[in-house]
Amino acid sequence: VFIPKSIWKKYKTINIHPSYLPEFRGPYPIHAALKAKKGYLGITISYITKKADSGNIIIRKKFLLSGAQRTFRKVYTLFLRKAPEIAEEAVKLVSEGYKGKPQKGKASYAYKSS
Repeated sequence: VFIPKSIWKKYKTINIHPSYLPEFRGPYPIHAALKAKKGYLGITISYITKKADSGNIIIRKKFLLSGAQRTFRKVYTLFLRKAPEIAEEAVKLVSEGYKGKPQKGKASYAYKSS
């Protein structure tokens, strides 16, 4: 979902993304992480900017995955369980005026493969 610039410029709008940004930007980060055989789920909360998944990072965390957890359903379920906790921390930081940190490192992109 893309939010109009008039909204994210006026309000402190944040994005909850299921990857350790700048890794796996785009609409299919969990698929890409599983395909790349990553041993963790990354969750990043960042500010929304004009370029998708490129805003300053407010908070991000990694959760190690066991072999049995490396299915889309299990990783997505873990994301749904952990994201609200991390979002609560992010909202507190934003309310305190935290501007976040620019993303560092090489970005990768997660688009649906055919």
